Amino acid sequence: MPDLSSLLAEKIAERLIPAGPQGIAPMISDADPDAREIMDNPADEIVKEADGQTFTIQYKNDDGAITRRRISVQAVKRGGDGVLRLACKDHERNAPRTYRIDRILFAVDLDGEHHEPPGEFLADLLGLELDDVRDAGKAADVAWLAEQQRLLKLWNKSRDLVRPHAIILNALSQSDGVMQQIEIDVAVAYMGIVAPQLTSGEIDPIRVRRYIRSLRPDEKMLRKALAKLRASCTKDELTDLVITGKRLIEADGQLDAAEVDMLKQVSEELLGASII
Repeated sequence: MPDLSSLLAEKIAERLIPAGPQGIAPMISDADPDAREIMDNPADEIVKEADGQTFTIQYKNDDGAITRRRISVQAVKRGGDGVLRLACKDHERNAPRTYRIDRILFAVDLDGEHHEPPGEFLADLLGLELDDVRDAGKAADVAWLAEQQRLLKLWNKSRDLVRPHAIILNALSQSDGVMQQIEIDVAVAYMGIVAPQLTSGEIDPIRVRRYIRSLRPDEKMLRKALAKLRASCTKDELTDLVITGKRLIEADGQLDAAEVDMLKQVSEELLGASII
């Protein structure tokens, strides 16, 4: 029987999985920005018609309130003050809304990719000139940026902690050539056990999902992950990981032979015996 690293390399080479985290929806806040500034003004000049381009924005209103919205853009307009606005459907309110481009802090596309500052993304998606969107993201004040930096440091520390676990679970998910959303859900829940700070509400779950889905472990990464786990985890912790791996490959209701083979290898490498 080939070793685990060779088996993984073979499966990935045979069945290339698309890199984009398809089907992962951005996290949305329920709070509503100040309605005084987001209602459409019929007098605004239409700069460009849009085609319902859909993505998520993080928006800061004139009172400093920050919310996140999933929108479908219907037109780009210029207000009497010269500022461009996105006239769109707000899916959280199921109502028309208009958002100033200079108050959009960042955007998240349907693949979960984060665009900050969002100017280039908006220009590319909506067919605008870069000069039209040069002010996008400028509403991010010093306090907000400092908070984002703190959260980024927290996320980076958490990611380092869960990295070897994520690599193993990602490899198991990829072993049959199809990385299912339900498998990612199992992995994300387990990461909250390994690093409880991930469930504190401060770290956006999309970061965890995007990280797990984006991994493409090669032989070197896999060997390092296994060695790190053996060196840093107790037998009970290793058992929990292997049991989670079993739940992961069973999550879609279908057991592929490649998944079973890989789980056996993981179990033998970490526990000295197979649990399946």
